[in-house]
Amino acid sequence: MLQRKHGSNTIPTGPVFLIKVAISKAGYRVLEIEAEEEVDEERQRREKEIRELFSKFIFSAAFTIPLSYIAMGHMIGLPLPEALEPSTHPLNFALIQLVLTIPVVIAGNKFYTVGFRSLIKISPNMDYLIAIGTSAAIIYGWCGVILWM
Repeated sequence: MLQRKHGSNTIPTGPVFLIKVAISKAGYRVLEIEAEEEVDEERQRREKEIRELFSKFIFSAAFTIPLSYIAMGHMIGLPLPEALEPSTHPLNFALIQLVLTIPVVIAGNKFYTVGFRSLIKISPNMDYLIAIGTSAAIIYGWCGVILWM
């Protein structure tokens, strides 16, 4: 803030001071806001959210990597245990994929809660598209396994 010396008194003359004077002359009261505390709280909230999302990502990756290997590894010649071989044990092959999918869906439950809530409010968004697409895939998979049994 700029200041001007006037005798023994220091008079502020910066742009913020001039804005405050203009507000006061217009008949309003200037409120001082402690913005730094709000910024710190917002930063802490975002850092906490980032940590939570990262832990959900690691948790989901721990199930998605083996799921991807089991589901697609045999297509490029990667070995699978005999009990998971799709040509000889298709039910085991399907069940293990569905079991590995459940924790990933649980970790991503925000897509389902936000997505279906947005549909109820008749304003579908990207979360809804993710929720409806993955729900359809999971239901289709379960139906396929149940009918196979």
